[in-house]
Amino acid sequence: MPAVFGIAYLIAIFWSAVRYQFAYNSVVDTLPPQIQDDLTSRYAFPVYVLEHSTPLHVQAEYMKSIWGA
Repeated sequence: MPAVFGIAYLIAIFWSAVRYQFAYNSVVDTLPPQIQDDLTSRYAFPVYVLEHSTPLHVQAEYMKSIWGA
């Protein structure tokens, strides 16, 4: 039985990582040029992804990835 939960856990983590990357790729191009590098955008992403100018489907994917993780 623990093996089943372990496999389900790995699937959930993988699914969350894919959804997070989808949301990240959608938002990183819209960030201001001074924070588009990999290091700075990592910290600015959670703020910008939940802004009102971000499409709702991207916000939903981000929230699903947070929930799955």
